[in-house]
Amino acid sequence: MKKTCIIFYQHIVREYDMCSRVKRDIEELSEGRVEARIFSLDFEWTEACRYAANANLVAVLLPWMRLRQHESLIAPFVKLNPNVLLIDFDHEQTGSLVSMKAILPQSEFAKTEVYHLAWTQYFAHAMYECGVPKNRVTISGNARLDTLSKPKTTRRDLARLYSLDESKVWIIFAENRSYAVAPSVALRQEQLSCGITEQEIKEYIDIQVRSLKKTLDQVELIDDSFFEEYEFIYRLHPGHELSYRIDDRIRVISDLPIGEWLHSCQLYLTWGSTSAFEASAVGIPVVIHEPFPYKSKFKMCGLDEFETIRSIEELSDLELQGIASEQRESSIHEKYLGKSGSNAAAKISETVLALLEESPIRASQPFDDPGFRLRKTLFELTTRLAVSSGLFHAFRYPRSAYNEKRDIPYIKGNLTL
Repeated sequence: MKKTCIIFYQHIVREYDMCSRVKRDIEELSEGRVEARIFSLDFEWTEACRYAANANLVAVLLPWMRLRQHESLIAPFVKLNPNVLLIDFDHEQTGSLVSMKAILPQSEFAKTEVYHLAWTQYFAHAMYECGVPKNRVTISGNARLDTLSKPKTTRRDLARLYSLDESKVWIIFAENRSYAVAPSVALRQEQLSCGITEQEIKEYIDIQVRSLKKTLDQVELIDDSFFEEYEFIYRLHPGHELSYRIDDRIRVISDLPIGEWLHSCQLYLTWGSTSAFEASAVGIPVVIHEPFPYKSKFKMCGLDEFETIRSIEELSDLELQGIASEQRESSIHEKYLGKSGSNAAAKISETVLALLEESPIRASQPFDDPGFRLRKTLFELTTRLAVSSGLFHAFRYPRSAYNEKRDIPYIKGNLTL
């Protein structure tokens, strides 16, 4: 029977294209000896378990594997094949001194029984420091950067699709604070499990809420004449929904991978999104909008190296070409995100196949909570039934699924660019 590899993703716009290229490369480099299948970890895990039960499963690639409770997600696969290869893409590899606690592997199993793919030496070193053995870390490069220079859409396409004015300067504001308006109880529990304290969570949410309010207030005060020259595109973080009012002169558009937008915009703005490094890699000027200073331990590492403004009104005074030139020379993104065009998908695929040749033996077993697996199965079943019956959008139920509706692969249009 042909060997099988399961590839999981979480956010479609962030990861699906990269997973597709890894699938293609694994199948091509193995000359067809290994077949790869892609599933959503949030919405197709049960389907993946059923598929694996009738396959010769040899490897599972995951978007993350950090905590003890996460191990229940891979327990069924380990039961099918005790030595199944487990690889973590580690899709989040940059953060603040506080948020890195929630990014790095915490459980002993995640540290010693899972292989990790680091974009750069920066994250590899952070994993060594938290106790991940060096032989469990491969610096693969960042596969999400592989096609960053090859957008599938043009500026004209985007203008037509979203009724944008091509003649204006396009600003994209990448928003990562929207979840703080209505913080998830589940996320808070996970942050506590990672060692982030109650006080740190409370303080960080307060910083985000206050700074977001100042940003929105500043936007309200922008004169109409500004919008005669600029298109202001407001993009939410993958998995986030807009739960607050925003000036109707702002275009809220979260569709498509961010790389499709970066090539068509003349300026990138954010308070604290890691996509600043992707914008830097593309070569457009990056500006951090920080309405007030806050503690450095909550600030995304590396963002201090970009131009910073306190008020949206300062945009008109910026010399964008000079900013872009300085940022190209410093190549800030290479330290945190990696080099673009390095064909990291092929490197990842080669790593998977090389590890399969080594046939590593597992020394310990993952934690398994049958109750967790039952709740997960019921959630996925309920979501699928709600979508197929047409009740999903009408009742916005299950609520947690509705909040991530852009990542549900069986909702029409979600998997197409």
